[in-house]
Amino acid sequence: MINIHSINTPNDLYNIAINELKKGVESSLHEFHTGTFSTSTNNIPESRTVVIRKISSNPLMVRIHSDNRSKKNSEIKINPYACLLLYSKQLKLQVRLSGKAKVLEEQTDINATFMGMSDNAKACYAHQLSSGDIIHKKQKESIGQSIQLPLTPAQLDLSKQNFSIVQIFIQTIDILYLHHSGHVRTFGKWNDSNDTWTLNFCCS
Repeated sequence: MINIHSINTPNDLYNIAINELKKGVESSLHEFHTGTFSTSTNNIPESRTVVIRKISSNPLMVRIHSDNRSKKNSEIKINPYACLLLYSKQLKLQVRLSGKAKVLEEQTDINATFMGMSDNAKACYAHQLSSGDIIHKKQKESIGQSIQLPLTPAQLDLSKQNFSIVQIFIQTIDILYLHHSGHVRTFGKWNDSNDTWTLNFCCS
């Protein structure tokens, strides 16, 4: 739980939020393990739940895994501006992260991440059908060749080809802590010129 008396400056709430985000990466039981990732093309928003795979700070970067064939990747290449929304009912904490997303192209980094994944995770990218494809049965697993572990060399190659990493460079952060005595909200903007955050309390 968050102690409201430990929040005396905007930076205090920022540090609490970042600490919880990092916990979410490590634990699938943490409510920040997943978030809502939103993109937009032609003024039409699209949102989906994603697993937060990595958080780094200064500058603040968030990584998620994706499929190269996905609509998400296509949208990012057209319009990189994106938003990530996370909420913890237990902590009464909402974090909104906005910035520019990109599909990474550094193969060394991608390969290292892929090789460190479980076989079950790799199998998710080994299907011939991609996310969003129209099918005439309720599950894609009942169409075409079934995916069994261990993956065949051909399936492993397809999985590796389809796997991608999306990295979001966070430019603004909006943190809201709900409390019965009065909510606490901090808004921050990243300054590229000196690699620091400008953080201020704001009305909720």
